[in-house]
Amino acid sequence: MDSLFLFICFIKNQRKYFISSFVLIFFSVPLGYSTFQIIYYEKELTGVFDILLEGYINVYVFIAIMLYGLGLVKMLTEKK
Repeated sequence: MDSLFLFICFIKNQRKYFISSFVLIFFSVPLGYSTFQIIYYEKELTGVFDILLEGYINVYVFIAIMLYGLGLVKMLTEKK
């Protein structure tokens, strides 16, 4: 019972990393599209639009994966 309580306390401390990573993955497409629109405002990019937009979406997904990994590493280091 005590080990379950300690595990739940560790999860609560790192919850912000896990939740923010899932929210960032969920909103990666709208964030990528809005970032793309801000950076390339009124530029004609017909041939490379899909490639550049996919790159911005992948950047947000990569940041979310890094946040999740950071939360996991912090949880494992605090556990020891």
